[in-house]
Amino acid sequence: MEDCQFPTTQKKIRLSKSRVKTMLLTFFVIIGIVHNEFVPTGRTVNQFYYLELLERLCEKVRRKRPELFANN
Repeated sequence: MEDCQFPTTQKKIRLSKSRVKTMLLTFFVIIGIVHNEFVPTGRTVNQFYYLELLERLCEKVRRKRPELFANN
């Protein structure tokens, strides 16, 4: 078997910070993703935003997985 020859020069990889920051909130159960939502740019995730998100999540779960709400 021949020895492998690797180039002796290495390229430097420069990392640059992204100018656009994006946050994705994802909720899932054991069988898969139930709801995912991108947070709008410039929006802070505080208690009020999170409460609105949980209400949207609840409605989506009721539509996608009605068997989870059958006992209520």
